[in-house]
Amino acid sequence: MTTDLFGTPEPVREEPRIFSVSELTRSVRSVLERMSGRLGGGEISNYRKQASGHQYFTLKDAQSQLSCVWFARQGFG
Repeated sequence: MTTDLFGTPEPVREEPRIFSVSELTRSVRSVLERMSGRLGGGEISNYRKQASGHQYFTLKDAQSQLSCVWFARQGFG
């Protein structure tokens, strides 16, 4: 660390954290599971259920949309 003439230390610059795909999906899953039952004010569109039992749909509101899948083993409808 260096110091300027007035003795103020330079801010430490941290490298941005790079997440692996697995770390990212675990983090997103954890957040969504904690929010379970608290999502509202949107709509489901483009719903389709596959022969495998997996269900695909889009959650959306006026500003955003999120493509989703609910796997058959999770026991959703």
